[in-house]
Amino acid sequence: MRTSDKAVTLQERSNYENNSNYDYFISFHRNAFKPEQATRVETFIYLNPGQKAETMAEKIQRSLIGVGFVNRGVKRKNFHVLRETVAPAILVEMGFLDNSKDNQLFDSKKRQIIEALDAAILQQLGIKYTQQEQKPTVNTLYRVMAGSYANRENAEKQIQRLKAAGFEAVVMIGEK
Repeated sequence: MRTSDKAVTLQERSNYENNSNYDYFISFHRNAFKPEQATRVETFIYLNPGQKAETMAEKIQRSLIGVGFVNRGVKRKNFHVLRETVAPAILVEMGFLDNSKDNQLFDSKKRQIIEALDAAILQQLGIKYTQQEQKPTVNTLYRVMAGSYANRENAEKQIQRLKAAGFEAVVMIGEK
């Protein structure tokens, strides 16, 4: 649903799901508490979730534990996105942003986390997961160009926008 770093209200999230016909609503998050004081992965379902949500939550939780996260369990909560969605709903907290060990695990095993989640979700849907072979990209770089400008000031403004969005950016000078 989110394709940018724009805040989406809880009501907008549940409305988005309720305006379509989805099999599941899964909301992925990173948790936070106090620096270095909390760790682990936890998955939430509604107070009376139904079998589909409960089974999916257990599979997702096990998949993340298999990658290396410590288990905080599947928990029942009265969260808006769990309560106000039509489809079976799951909210996943993949470690704590303010915990260096969780961040290291998240950063170093991003691919494995994605594959584990894929496998768990597809298993729940009755679809066989097939892991795709990754080709090494040790010496390969893919460059993305974000515009060409006749005016250097406009190029610098674009650089600042890209950097503010978290992208590395540099002005490269060329001829027309």
